[in-house]
Amino acid sequence: MCVSGGVCLPRKRGKGSKAEFHVARLYERAGYKVRRNVRSRAGEIDILAKRGDKKLLIEVKSGKQTLTSADVMKVVRKARYHGAKPVIRKSKRTRLTSNASNIAKRYGVRIRDYIYVKGTAFGGFPMTIEAKLTVDDKSMFAGAMIDAIRGTKIALDRGVGGPIISVSAPFFKHPPVQAPSDEIALQWFEEFIQGKRER
Repeated sequence: MCVSGGVCLPRKRGKGSKAEFHVARLYERAGYKVRRNVRSRAGEIDILAKRGDKKLLIEVKSGKQTLTSADVMKVVRKARYHGAKPVIRKSKRTRLTSNASNIAKRYGVRIRDYIYVKGTAFGGFPMTIEAKLTVDDKSMFAGAMIDAIRGTKIALDRGVGGPIISVSAPFFKHPPVQAPSDEIALQWFEEFIQGKRER
């Protein structure tokens, strides 16, 4: 049901609501006034955040998916309709095509990765870690760094020293050993995580 100004009441959300909740909380802690799950004539919006004269339209993308240039342009059109700056907050499993990255850069769409970890610390006390990585020029770099750090920690736990070929091949610009293709480099990394490759 729509109300004045073309803004409609939000509907119930699915699995993405948890990610949107944590992203919204990050902005609230930064002093933004946040509205979630807004529906308007421009389409459905995950988060509208405002602080002073600064207004952001934030789309939250979680899970394993690939965003195309069409997906990015939808965010741009929504942001223009609401007079806001477009932001895409994505998990490390969410990728962008090269065209989508170029479109985002052309129209000033900020690509930000978010990390949310919930578990228990020493003594069984609940522990929550929330972090964000801002990447304006290379939208894939934040996710790559997370995987590189994870792979390095696995190598340390296994007592493996020296160059870690399976970690450096898919994520470093000049790895010690260049994989024949990006697909094979990622395959090396997955096999290393599974313990099928020593380094």
